[in-house]
Amino acid sequence: MNKRKLTVGLILYELRSIAGNPFILFFGLAFPILMSMILTMSMKTGTPDDEIFRQISTSIFINMLFVIPLAIVLIGYAANYSQDLEKEIPLRMSLFGFSQSALLSAKIISQFLSLSLALVIYVVYAFTALDLIIPTVPGALVIIICLYALAAIFFLIAHSLATLLRKFGPTYCVTMLLYFLIMLCCGMMGTPIDNYPAALQAVARTIPITYFCDNYIDFWKGDSYNFMPLIQSFLFVGAVSVLLLLAVLHREKRTIGSK
Repeated sequence: MNKRKLTVGLILYELRSIAGNPFILFFGLAFPILMSMILTMSMKTGTPDDEIFRQISTSIFINMLFVIPLAIVLIGYAANYSQDLEKEIPLRMSLFGFSQSALLSAKIISQFLSLSLALVIYVVYAFTALDLIIPTVPGALVIIICLYALAAIFFLIAHSLATLLRKFGPTYCVTMLLYFLIMLCCGMMGTPIDNYPAALQAVARTIPITYFCDNYIDFWKGDSYNFMPLIQSFLFVGAVSVLLLLAVLHREKRTIGSK
């Protein structure tokens, strides 16, 4: 039987699945907007200097940017895919002639389309409602590239965890734990990582988001910036995500082979 290839209908099906998840809509879009609004308003009364306030507002904006791929891809995709596996939807789709590559491609495209839409809405809101520093072109390009690179890494991790656990409850629990641990370690909850114990600081330095929550605003404004720690963290997390996926796929292959 000829396998059916990637279609627009398949992508739309995945997009409807994403839109039907209230968690994604809230934590992937409403939460960053609400938090940026609340935090900037709370800082305004205690910051009389306008330039300092703009820097604080911009730092908050950058921090909340990275909540979007965390929520939409890491948690949202893992939750949706684990539910699909639990209901054996991928198996049913394959029986209807869809290839695994077509199904996976539709998921990847839909995730990046959803992420792009959420980022556009958030950025339009932020630059309309908040008093932010306009970034330099390199400052904006680097953060855009890194957002999508992180989304790809989160996709690999989410896909691996959902494939390994295969049930919504455990997958949701593990990804939510990762979500809050990443936010805590990277300083996204308001505590500078310099205040953490040395061991926790070492963990934080392996996560790329840390460097955007720490001092990326310097490069955003056009100042010099040391990219080596950021690049090293991307290489480390990227390697971990690939190794996790390979380990899960190897386990799946052995499980299928033993049946």
